Amino acid sequence: MQTKVRLKHDVIIIEPVSRLIGTSIVELRDTIYTEIGHWKTPRILFDFHRTRRIDSGGLGVLLSTLTTVKQKEGNIGVINLSKIQSLLMKSHILRYFEHYDEENTAVTCMVHTSEPGFSGL
Repeated sequence: MQTKVRLKHDVIIIEPVSRLIGTSIVELRDTIYTEIGHWKTPRILFDFHRTRRIDSGGLGVLLSTLTTVKQKEGNIGVINLSKIQSLLMKSHILRYFEHYDEENTAVTCMVHTSEPGFSGL
């Protein structure tokens, strides 16, 4: 699996590619925690438009990310859930994330919700 990461107006956009199952979960977790480590109050937006499948381990990574971001008083959102939305709804996890229809709206809302705190590299 490959995870794409980009920054847009102090929002870290994480795009998991393909399937979030098995060993690909380790790569995603490592990528997320590397990014979170650079910010005092991280803003994370997961874009799932390239994600085809997610298993319980992937759900666990999302929940642990949520916990860590909230402990740092950051915020976290999701977009483009079409392929995995039913699983997230059935597991009741979706209710813990801000859900946006598109990236620009998400970034604008997240930027105005809190002040970023970049702690350097």
